[in-house]
Amino acid sequence: AGAVGTAYAYSMAQHALADEFIIINHTKKKAVGNALDLEDAVAAFETPVHMVPGDYADCAEADLVVITAGGPQKPGGKRTDI
Repeated sequence: AGAVGTAYAYSMAQHALADEFIIINHTKKKAVGNALDLEDAVAAFETPVHMVPGDYADCAEADLVVITAGGPQKPGGKRTDI
């Protein structure tokens, strides 16, 4: 759940496309922080949406899985550099 994954989850929640999102990051602390931030951001939406930090096992019965992954960008590098 980097910037792209967090924005994607927010947009999907904004359009009420799901009622629960599992937020995963290789750093558990980051997943917890992003889930809490998203939970606060969507609190005013008409349809209740839950943002939950988790891991891949928590997605075993998911209807949809979206993977937004990429390597970290090096200083002065481009996003397309791998």
